[in-house]
Amino acid sequence: MPEIQPMSDLQLSLLIIGILIVAATYFFNWLQERKYRRKSETTFQDNLQDVLLEPQSASGAVDGRVEPQLREPATAERGGVVDKPAADKAAAVLDPEIMFIAEISRSEPFPPDVIKTLLKYLLEFGRRAVCLGCHEKNTTWEKLDEAVEVKYARIKIGLQLADRSGFVNESQLALFCDMLQGFAENTRAAAQFPERKTALSTAAELDKFCAGVDISIGLNVIAQEEQTFQGTKLRALSEAAGFKLLGDGAFHYLNEQGESLFTLSSHEAVLFTPEQIKNLSIRGVTLLLDVPRVASGMRVFDQMLACARQFAASLNGILVDDNRIPLNESGIEKIRQQLRAVYAAMDQRNISAGSSRALRLFS
Repeated sequence: MPEIQPMSDLQLSLLIIGILIVAATYFFNWLQERKYRRKSETTFQDNLQDVLLEPQSASGAVDGRVEPQLREPATAERGGVVDKPAADKAAAVLDPEIMFIAEISRSEPFPPDVIKTLLKYLLEFGRRAVCLGCHEKNTTWEKLDEAVEVKYARIKIGLQLADRSGFVNESQLALFCDMLQGFAENTRAAAQFPERKTALSTAAELDKFCAGVDISIGLNVIAQEEQTFQGTKLRALSEAAGFKLLGDGAFHYLNEQGESLFTLSSHEAVLFTPEQIKNLSIRGVTLLLDVPRVASGMRVFDQMLACARQFAASLNGILVDDNRIPLNESGIEKIRQQLRAVYAAMDQRNISAGSSRALRLFS
Protein backbone atom coordinates (compact mmCIF):
# COMPACT_ATOMS: atom_id res chain seq x y z
CA MET A 1 0.00 0.00 0.00
CA PRO A 2 1.54 3.37 -1.04
CA GLU A 3 2.49 5.68 1.76
CA ILE A 4 0.46 8.92 1.99
CA GLN A 5 2.81 11.88 1.98
CA PRO A 6 1.96 14.84 4.22
CA MET A 7 1.22 18.16 2.52
CA SER A 8 4.18 20.49 2.19
CA ASP A 9 4.04 24.02 3.59
CA LEU A 10 3.71 25.40 0.04
CA GLN A 11 0.76 23.14 -0.80
CA LEU A 12 -0.95 23.98 2.47
CA SER A 13 -0.43 27.71 1.87
CA LEU A 14 -1.88 27.50 -1.64
CA LEU A 15 -4.91 25.59 -0.36
CA ILE A 16 -5.56 28.19 2.33
CA ILE A 17 -5.17 31.05 -0.19
CA GLY A 18 -7.66 29.36 -2.55
CA ILE A 19 -10.22 28.94 0.24
CA LEU A 20 -9.80 32.59 1.26
CA ILE A 21 -10.31 33.82 -2.32
CA VAL A 22 -13.55 31.82 -2.71
CA ALA A 23 -14.81 33.03 0.67
CA ALA A 24 -13.94 36.65 -0.17
CA THR A 25 -15.84 36.42 -3.46
CA TYR A 26 -19.00 35.11 -1.79
CA PHE A 27 -18.68 37.73 0.97
CA PHE A 28 -18.31 40.57 -1.58
CA ASN A 29 -21.42 39.46 -3.49
CA TRP A 30 -23.36 39.20 -0.22
CA LEU A 31 -22.29 42.74 0.75
CA GLN A 32 -23.38 44.11 -2.63
CA GLU A 33 -26.85 42.52 -2.37
CA ARG A 34 -27.20 43.78 1.18
CA LYS A 35 -26.13 47.27 0.13
CA TYR A 36 -28.78 47.65 -2.60
CA ARG A 37 -31.52 46.09 -0.49
CA ARG A 38 -30.82 48.33 2.51
CA LYS A 39 -30.68 51.43 0.29
CA SER A 40 -34.01 50.67 -1.30
CA GLU A 41 -35.66 49.78 2.00
CA THR A 42 -34.51 52.97 3.72
CA THR A 43 -35.11 55.42 0.90
CA PHE A 44 -38.30 54.13 -0.67
CA GLN A 45 -40.07 53.50 2.63
CA ASP A 46 -39.26 56.99 3.90
CA ASN A 47 -40.53 58.62 0.71
CA LEU A 48 -43.80 56.71 0.64
CA GLN A 49 -45.09 56.95 4.20
CA ASP A 50 -47.75 59.53 3.36
CA VAL A 51 -48.63 58.18 -0.07
CA LEU A 52 -49.46 54.65 0.96
CA LEU A 53 -51.81 55.20 3.89
CA GLU A 54 -54.83 54.35 1.74
CA PRO A 55 -55.48 50.65 1.04
CA GLN A 56 -54.56 49.32 -2.40
CA SER A 57 -57.25 48.06 -4.76
CA ALA A 58 -55.08 46.25 -7.27
CA SER A 59 -55.70 42.59 -7.92
CA GLY A 60 -53.48 40.34 -5.82
CA ALA A 61 -53.56 42.70 -2.82
CA VAL A 62 -53.19 41.06 0.56
CA ASP A 63 -53.82 43.23 3.64
CA GLY A 64 -53.60 46.36 1.52
CA ARG A 65 -50.37 45.22 -0.19
CA VAL A 66 -49.76 44.10 -3.76
CA GLU A 67 -47.59 41.01 -3.72
CA PRO A 68 -44.47 41.34 -5.90
CA GLN A 69 -44.53 38.87 -8.81
CA LEU A 70 -41.53 37.24 -10.42
CA ARG A 71 -42.56 36.22 -13.92
CA GLU A 72 -42.16 37.32 -17.48
CA PRO A 73 -44.26 40.42 -18.24
CA ALA A 74 -47.41 39.80 -20.21
CA THR A 75 -46.68 43.02 -22.12
CA ALA A 76 -42.99 42.37 -22.70
CA GLU A 77 -41.58 43.01 -26.15
CA ARG A 78 -41.36 39.98 -28.45
CA GLY A 79 -39.13 39.71 -31.48
CA GLY A 80 -38.66 43.45 -31.76
CA VAL A 81 -42.41 44.23 -31.50
CA VAL A 82 -43.30 46.56 -28.64
CA ASP A 83 -46.74 46.82 -27.02
CA LYS A 84 -48.78 49.45 -28.85
CA PRO A 85 -48.66 52.32 -26.35
CA ALA A 86 -44.88 52.19 -26.44
CA ALA A 87 -44.47 51.89 -30.18
CA ASP A 88 -43.82 55.53 -31.08
CA LYS A 89 -41.46 56.73 -28.37
CA ALA A 90 -40.09 53.77 -26.45
CA ALA A 91 -39.39 51.25 -29.21
CA ALA A 92 -36.10 52.95 -30.01
CA VAL A 93 -35.13 53.06 -26.33
CA LEU A 94 -36.20 49.70 -24.92
CA ASP A 95 -34.68 47.09 -27.21
CA PRO A 96 -35.54 43.52 -26.15
CA GLU A 97 -32.86 42.11 -28.44
CA ILE A 98 -30.06 43.61 -26.36
CA MET A 99 -31.78 44.45 -23.07
CA PHE A 100 -33.18 42.72 -19.99
CA ILE A 101 -36.48 44.57 -19.51
CA ALA A 102 -38.32 44.57 -16.19
CA GLU A 103 -41.67 46.20 -15.44
CA ILE A 104 -42.90 47.57 -12.12
CA SER A 105 -46.50 48.70 -11.68
CA ARG A 106 -48.99 49.63 -8.96
CA SER A 107 -52.53 50.92 -8.69
CA GLU A 108 -51.45 54.39 -7.53
CA PRO A 109 -48.77 56.45 -9.33
CA PHE A 110 -45.25 56.51 -7.95
CA PRO A 111 -44.30 59.90 -6.46
CA PRO A 112 -41.69 61.70 -8.61
CA ASP A 113 -39.17 61.78 -5.75
CA VAL A 114 -39.26 58.00 -5.51
CA ILE A 115 -38.63 57.60 -9.24
CA LYS A 116 -35.76 60.08 -9.00
CA THR A 117 -34.18 57.96 -6.29
CA LEU A 118 -34.57 54.84 -8.41
CA LEU A 119 -32.88 56.64 -11.33
CA LYS A 120 -30.02 57.60 -9.03
CA TYR A 121 -29.46 53.98 -8.02
CA LEU A 122 -29.63 52.84 -11.63
CA LEU A 123 -26.93 55.39 -12.45
CA GLU A 124 -24.78 54.09 -9.61
CA PHE A 125 -25.33 50.47 -10.61
CA GLY A 126 -22.39 50.53 -12.98
CA ARG A 127 -24.02 49.19 -16.14
CA ARG A 128 -26.15 50.92 -18.76
CA ALA A 129 -29.81 51.06 -17.79
CA VAL A 130 -32.73 53.15 -19.02
CA CYS A 131 -36.08 53.84 -17.36
CA LEU A 132 -39.43 54.68 -19.01
CA GLY A 133 -42.77 55.62 -17.53
CA CYS A 134 -46.25 55.14 -18.99
CA HIS A 135 -48.15 58.43 -19.11
CA GLU A 136 -51.67 57.73 -17.89
CA LYS A 137 -53.41 60.44 -19.93
CA ASN A 138 -52.21 59.42 -23.38
CA THR A 139 -50.83 55.95 -22.54
CA THR A 140 -47.48 56.71 -24.17
CA TRP A 141 -44.12 55.70 -22.77
CA GLU A 142 -41.65 58.45 -21.94
CA LYS A 143 -37.97 58.25 -21.07
CA LEU A 144 -37.44 59.36 -17.48
CA ASP A 145 -34.63 61.51 -16.14
CA GLU A 146 -33.81 63.26 -12.88
CA ALA A 147 -36.09 66.18 -13.81
CA VAL A 148 -39.20 63.99 -13.89
CA GLU A 149 -42.26 65.64 -12.32
CA VAL A 150 -45.10 63.59 -13.82
CA LYS A 151 -46.46 60.67 -11.82
CA TYR A 152 -46.43 57.23 -13.43
CA ALA A 153 -48.10 54.04 -12.25
CA ARG A 154 -46.12 51.82 -14.64
CA ILE A 155 -42.40 51.96 -15.27
CA LYS A 156 -40.08 49.81 -17.36
CA ILE A 157 -36.38 49.43 -16.74
CA GLY A 158 -34.09 48.09 -19.43
CA LEU A 159 -30.61 46.82 -18.57
CA GLN A 160 -28.26 46.65 -21.57
CA LEU A 161 -26.77 43.16 -21.74
CA ALA A 162 -23.44 44.00 -23.40
CA ASP A 163 -21.18 46.85 -24.52
CA ARG A 164 -17.46 47.39 -25.05
CA SER A 165 -16.80 46.98 -21.33
CA GLY A 166 -18.10 43.39 -21.46
CA PHE A 167 -21.39 41.59 -20.83
CA VAL A 168 -23.70 41.30 -17.85
CA ASN A 169 -22.80 38.30 -15.69
CA GLU A 170 -24.94 36.26 -13.32
CA SER A 171 -23.93 38.20 -10.22
CA GLN A 172 -24.66 41.58 -11.81
CA LEU A 173 -28.04 40.46 -13.10
CA ALA A 174 -28.95 39.07 -9.68
CA LEU A 175 -28.03 42.39 -8.02
CA PHE A 176 -30.08 44.29 -10.61
CA CYS A 177 -33.14 42.12 -10.01
CA ASP A 178 -32.73 42.29 -6.23
CA MET A 179 -32.55 46.08 -6.38
CA LEU A 180 -35.75 46.34 -8.43
CA GLN A 181 -37.50 43.67 -6.34
CA GLY A 182 -36.63 45.64 -3.21
CA PHE A 183 -37.98 48.79 -4.81
CA ALA A 184 -41.23 47.00 -5.71
CA GLU A 185 -41.66 45.54 -2.24
CA ASN A 186 -41.08 48.84 -0.49
CA THR A 187 -43.40 50.75 -2.81
CA ARG A 188 -46.10 48.07 -2.68
CA ALA A 189 -45.85 47.38 -6.37
CA ALA A 190 -45.68 44.31 -8.61
CA ALA A 191 -42.37 43.50 -10.29
CA GLN A 192 -42.14 41.41 -13.44
CA PHE A 193 -38.92 40.05 -14.92
CA PRO A 194 -37.93 38.09 -18.02
CA GLU A 195 -36.26 34.71 -17.58
CA ARG A 196 -32.70 35.21 -16.29
CA LYS A 197 -30.99 32.22 -17.90
CA THR A 198 -32.15 33.29 -21.34
CA ALA A 199 -30.89 36.83 -20.72
CA LEU A 200 -27.48 35.60 -19.55
CA SER A 201 -27.16 33.36 -22.60
CA THR A 202 -28.10 36.28 -24.87
CA ALA A 203 -25.56 38.53 -23.14
CA ALA A 204 -22.70 36.07 -23.64
CA GLU A 205 -23.65 35.44 -27.28
CA LEU A 206 -23.92 39.18 -27.98
CA ASP A 207 -20.52 39.85 -26.46
CA LYS A 208 -18.91 37.08 -28.49
CA PHE A 209 -20.42 38.35 -31.74
CA CYS A 210 -19.52 41.98 -31.05
CA ALA A 211 -15.92 41.07 -30.21
CA GLY A 212 -15.63 39.41 -33.61
CA VAL A 213 -16.70 42.48 -35.60
CA ASP A 214 -15.34 45.24 -33.37
CA ILE A 215 -12.53 46.52 -35.58
CA SER A 216 -11.04 49.86 -36.57
CA ILE A 217 -9.43 50.59 -39.92
CA GLY A 218 -6.42 52.90 -39.81
CA LEU A 219 -4.62 54.65 -42.65
CA ASN A 220 -1.28 56.24 -41.78
CA VAL A 221 0.50 59.07 -43.49
CA ILE A 222 4.15 59.30 -42.38
CA ALA A 223 6.87 61.77 -43.22
CA GLN A 224 9.82 60.94 -45.46
CA GLU A 225 13.21 60.45 -43.81
CA GLU A 226 14.47 63.44 -41.79
CA GLN A 227 11.21 65.31 -42.40
CA THR A 228 8.30 66.17 -40.09
CA PHE A 229 4.78 67.53 -40.37
CA GLN A 230 4.21 70.98 -38.90
CA GLY A 231 1.15 71.45 -36.70
CA THR A 232 0.03 74.68 -38.35
CA LYS A 233 0.03 73.11 -41.80
CA LEU A 234 -1.76 70.02 -40.46
CA ARG A 235 -4.50 72.17 -39.00
CA ALA A 236 -4.90 74.19 -42.20
CA LEU A 237 -5.13 71.04 -44.34
CA SER A 238 -7.54 69.38 -41.90
CA GLU A 239 -9.94 72.29 -41.73
CA ALA A 240 -9.79 72.76 -45.51
CA ALA A 241 -10.71 69.08 -45.94
CA GLY A 242 -13.73 69.47 -43.63
CA PHE A 243 -12.32 68.21 -40.31
CA LYS A 244 -13.12 69.83 -36.97
CA LEU A 245 -10.87 69.76 -33.91
CA LEU A 246 -12.78 68.42 -30.89
CA GLY A 247 -12.03 68.17 -27.20
CA ASP A 248 -10.67 64.60 -27.37
CA GLY A 249 -7.49 65.83 -29.06
CA ALA A 250 -8.35 64.65 -32.58
CA PHE A 251 -9.77 66.13 -35.76
CA HIS A 252 -13.16 64.66 -36.66
CA TYR A 253 -14.72 64.41 -40.11
CA LEU A 254 -18.39 65.09 -39.40
CA ASN A 255 -21.50 64.43 -41.46
CA GLU A 256 -24.43 66.85 -41.83
CA GLN A 257 -25.92 65.60 -38.55
CA GLY A 258 -22.71 66.37 -36.68
CA GLU A 259 -21.81 62.67 -36.29
CA SER A 260 -18.16 61.65 -36.50
CA LEU A 261 -17.38 59.46 -39.50
CA PHE A 262 -13.62 59.11 -38.98
CA THR A 263 -10.82 60.88 -37.15
CA LEU A 264 -7.37 62.30 -37.74
CA SER A 265 -4.91 62.02 -34.86
CA SER A 266 -1.20 62.09 -34.22
CA HIS A 267 0.70 58.91 -35.05
CA GLU A 268 2.79 59.55 -31.95
CA ALA A 269 0.00 59.58 -29.33
CA VAL A 270 0.18 63.36 -28.98
CA LEU A 271 -3.15 65.11 -28.48
CA PHE A 272 -3.99 68.00 -30.76
CA THR A 273 -5.03 71.16 -28.91
CA PRO A 274 -5.51 74.68 -30.32
CA GLU A 275 -2.49 75.99 -28.39
CA GLN A 276 -0.14 73.03 -28.70
CA ILE A 277 -0.64 72.53 -32.42
CA LYS A 278 0.96 75.93 -33.17
CA ASN A 279 4.40 74.62 -32.26
CA LEU A 280 3.84 70.94 -33.00
CA SER A 281 6.16 68.91 -35.19
CA ILE A 282 5.39 65.20 -35.69
CA ARG A 283 6.41 62.29 -37.89
CA GLY A 284 2.97 61.09 -38.92
CA VAL A 285 -0.82 61.09 -38.62
CA THR A 286 -3.47 58.35 -38.53
CA LEU A 287 -6.94 58.42 -40.06
CA LEU A 288 -9.19 56.01 -38.18
CA LEU A 289 -12.60 54.50 -38.98
CA ASP A 290 -14.53 52.92 -36.07
CA VAL A 291 -16.21 50.29 -38.25
CA PRO A 292 -19.27 49.16 -36.21
CA ARG A 293 -20.32 52.72 -35.33
CA VAL A 294 -20.46 54.18 -38.84
CA ALA A 295 -23.23 53.60 -41.38
CA SER A 296 -22.52 53.35 -45.14
CA GLY A 297 -19.06 52.15 -44.24
CA MET A 298 -17.76 51.39 -47.72
CA ARG A 299 -18.55 54.90 -48.90
CA VAL A 300 -17.05 56.41 -45.73
CA PHE A 301 -13.89 54.32 -46.15
CA ASP A 302 -13.48 55.68 -49.67
CA GLN A 303 -13.88 59.22 -48.27
CA MET A 304 -11.21 58.52 -45.66
CA LEU A 305 -8.90 57.01 -48.27
CA ALA A 306 -9.30 60.11 -50.47
CA CYS A 307 -8.42 62.33 -47.48
CA ALA A 308 -5.38 60.19 -46.66
CA ARG A 309 -4.11 60.44 -50.22
CA GLN A 310 -4.69 64.18 -50.21
CA PHE A 311 -2.71 64.56 -46.98
CA ALA A 312 0.12 62.39 -48.33
CA ALA A 313 0.36 64.50 -51.48
CA SER A 314 0.14 67.86 -49.68
CA LEU A 315 2.65 66.91 -46.96
CA ASN A 316 5.01 64.96 -49.23
CA GLY A 317 4.32 61.96 -47.04
CA ILE A 318 3.83 58.23 -47.58
CA LEU A 319 0.56 56.31 -47.17
CA VAL A 320 1.33 53.14 -45.16
CA ASP A 321 -0.44 50.41 -43.22
CA ASP A 322 0.00 49.70 -39.51
CA ASN A 323 3.28 47.87 -40.27
CA ARG A 324 4.63 50.97 -42.04
CA ILE A 325 4.49 49.16 -45.37
CA PRO A 326 3.44 51.40 -48.30
CA LEU A 327 -0.26 50.83 -49.00
CA ASN A 328 -0.90 49.82 -52.61
CA GLU A 329 -4.09 48.92 -54.45
CA SER A 330 -3.78 45.29 -53.47
CA GLY A 331 -3.61 46.20 -49.78
CA ILE A 332 -6.56 48.56 -50.12
CA GLU A 333 -8.64 45.83 -51.76
CA LYS A 334 -7.89 43.50 -48.85
CA ILE A 335 -9.24 46.14 -46.48
CA ARG A 336 -12.39 46.46 -48.56
CA GLN A 337 -12.91 42.69 -48.47
CA GLN A 338 -12.56 42.71 -44.69
CA LEU A 339 -15.07 45.54 -44.42
CA ARG A 340 -17.59 43.75 -46.65
CA ALA A 341 -17.36 40.63 -44.48
CA VAL A 342 -17.88 42.59 -41.26
CA TYR A 343 -20.84 44.57 -42.61
CA ALA A 344 -22.48 41.43 -44.00
CA ALA A 345 -22.16 39.68 -40.63
CA MET A 346 -23.59 42.69 -38.79
CA ASP A 347 -26.53 42.99 -41.19
CA GLN A 348 -27.28 39.28 -40.86
CA ARG A 349 -27.27 39.61 -37.05
CA ASN A 350 -29.64 42.62 -37.33
CA ILE A 351 -27.02 44.94 -35.83
CA SER A 352 -26.29 47.12 -38.84
CA ALA A 353 -23.25 49.36 -38.52
CA GLY A 354 -24.16 52.87 -37.38
CA SER A 355 -27.67 51.87 -36.28
CA SER A 356 -28.95 52.87 -32.84
CA ARG A 357 -28.53 49.26 -31.72
CA ALA A 358 -24.90 49.19 -32.88
CA LEU A 359 -24.14 52.55 -31.26
CA ARG A 360 -25.33 51.16 -27.93
CA LEU A 361 -23.44 47.90 -28.17
CA PHE A 362 -20.20 49.47 -29.38
CA SER A 363 -19.89 52.19 -26.76
